[in-house]
Amino acid sequence: MPLSCIYVQPSRLHRAPFLPHLKEGVSRSYLDEHLGMVRSYDKLSIGNTTYMPPVDQPGKRPTISDHLDTVLAQAQTLQNPLDQSIYLFTRLPYLQGFRDCNKRTSRLAGNLPLLLAHEYPISFMGFEKSSYNRAMVAFYEFGDVELFKEGFVNAYVHSALKFHPLSRDASIFVQTDPSVVRSQIADYILTGASSKAVETVLSDAIRPARNRDSGGLEP
Repeated sequence: MPLSCIYVQPSRLHRAPFLPHLKEGVSRSYLDEHLGMVRSYDKLSIGNTTYMPPVDQPGKRPTISDHLDTVLAQAQTLQNPLDQSIYLFTRLPYLQGFRDCNKRTSRLAGNLPLLLAHEYPISFMGFEKSSYNRAMVAFYEFGDVELFKEGFVNAYVHSALKFHPLSRDASIFVQTDPSVVRSQIADYILTGASSKAVETVLSDAIRPARNRDSGGLEP
């Protein structure tokens, strides 16, 4: 997949204020001179994929730093914070802008649009590691975000049910079999398939959610 393809997809994110600080927060194994510094000529390899991240070519533009600026600028053009989040979750690891901790940096950065929009952040406890790795390999190799979207929705439902205030009856219903409830709600979001979980939980959750600034999981 050509590097330029990562920008294709549909003004609060800027590299300078937050990325270096996020980078410093997720790695304690770096030499000081590498903290927050954009990778340039260092070649990297990623496990379980043939994809090779770009390296700077002496005297040529765009550089990796230029690409990083473009990714962040493109993220700002997306109106939906969920779209912004998915974009950052996938494009930052693809670029591999730092020598290490790129996926961890993206998981922090990808939550910023959600928090800025007063939406619930995603906990990756709800995104199975094997599913996450497969989804990222599919994006690295083919530019395909469908697997990632599926995992993202499941992770978001996991977080929303954890953070969103539910009525006593809805809470009891969720606790009877949380994994089934999460799966049925995620399936509704992805396919529109209705179920008892959708009728019981979402109908309860939507009422207090209407006062929030943006839609989140609301239909």
